[in-house]
Amino acid sequence: MSDNASTDDTYDVVVKYMELHPGQIKYSKNDTNLGPIKNWKNAYQQAEGVYVTVLSDDDYFVNNNYLKDAADLLNENAQVSLVICNAFIGTKPPGVSLPMLDQRIVYGRDFLFNFWTGRYYVPVISNIFRRGALDELLFWTDSDCKYSDIELWLKLMIIGNVGIIQVPSVFYRFHGTNIVTSMNRDDFIVNSRFLYRVYLFYREVTKNRSYDLLFRLVSGYILFLEQNFEISIVRNIIWPILLHFFREGDVLSAFYVGVRYWMGKTNRRLAPN
Repeated sequence: MSDNASTDDTYDVVVKYMELHPGQIKYSKNDTNLGPIKNWKNAYQQAEGVYVTVLSDDDYFVNNNYLKDAADLLNENAQVSLVICNAFIGTKPPGVSLPMLDQRIVYGRDFLFNFWTGRYYVPVISNIFRRGALDELLFWTDSDCKYSDIELWLKLMIIGNVGIIQVPSVFYRFHGTNIVTSMNRDDFIVNSRFLYRVYLFYREVTKNRSYDLLFRLVSGYILFLEQNFEISIVRNIIWPILLHFFREGDVLSAFYVGVRYWMGKTNRRLAPN
């Protein structure tokens, strides 16, 4: 457990559990609040287990078998690099669960290319993966990107398949200070940088310059923002996203994504009712 400079009675609570489970819980406290991304990395670097998950301080497990079932799925399927689960989501229990893909294992790159469409989404942060899988990944390196967790899930989809636990296993609490509910337009623009990092990793692994993937990631990201935030905040956000590609020196990617996105918008406007 990495205590991010909390000012409440976190330490007293943790000590009780450490006494109940001697030798099974590691605890450290940061001198200052590092923000969520650096705190995840800090906890990861101190952990020693085979499997990794992230459980934020406002969420909790509701399925006692989740960790075991996820570990079993990973052990039985060497090609699975990530196990995701359904969840209850709400401001207070019991919350609601969302429909997921009706499959136990999904080909990772199919999940990647369809991410943010239909049932191809990851409901919560508390997914399970092997510690060794991260050896070849750059992860949680951008402390300004609040969607660094999604960046990691997408990279894991590139190197392996996705296992799905259908049983709601985590309660994800919505409240006024959630990262995802307190972001502004500038945050969305900064966050979009992870899309390009996923694209570059895909190119590195597959030796394939897939403009189609980058377009799908960008258009899916914008669709996600439009469905969950005020349109006035995300209107025309495509242009600063493309500007980042230009600044990275990737003019062809910016041109391909921009033209295809603009043509899609134009075709939708011209389509008969």
